[in-house]
Amino acid sequence: MTDRDLTNCDITQVWNCEHAFQNVCPKTWQDLERTETNGVRRCGVCNENVTYCATPEQFVHLGNAGQCVAIPDGHSPATLETMILGRPTPRETRELKERQSQIAAWWTTALECDPSFAPEAMAAIGRAIDLRNQPAPELSLEDREHLTRLRDAIVNGPEALYLHLRVRPSGKRDNEQNIFRRMRSHFSMTFREFKTLANRLEKEYPQ
Repeated sequence: MTDRDLTNCDITQVWNCEHAFQNVCPKTWQDLERTETNGVRRCGVCNENVTYCATPEQFVHLGNAGQCVAIPDGHSPATLETMILGRPTPRETRELKERQSQIAAWWTTALECDPSFAPEAMAAIGRAIDLRNQPAPELSLEDREHLTRLRDAIVNGPEALYLHLRVRPSGKRDNEQNIFRRMRSHFSMTFREFKTLANRLEKEYPQ
């Protein structure tokens, strides 16, 4: 990759600068001055060269040698702890998990190369990866079946989800407010639209 190719990259972090707080520089690749060497820019504040590292192996090798290094766009370890607030779509949730898996793999490789710089930051990244890799709590067969039916209902649309949600796992009938709130987590609808749907389905599929 040439320096021209890197012009449009948002290198979010510069690492291993002795003048930066906790070894992570607040500057981005765009803030740095170009040099005659592709993939190398210069910081006018610290008067240090910064090398763009496409791979975690290069990142650790140059970082251990005392050089300032930049990580690729989208590889900030902070993304490992990112959470989507509000009502994320299944696609948004899936894309975040895929991105986090890619970032975790990049940093896992970096940690396996035994970085000797930024020890506090590296330890925090290791903890974030360990936490992410912890197995989910074991669910009972009944809970797994309920989650499977819920997932299938979401995929099949609002009608299927309403019919699934109107009865709680305990067998008791749920109230309209709870059903509407849970449906709004997956589908965009007004309460009037919900009521129209509910009234029609109750006539077609009475309990």
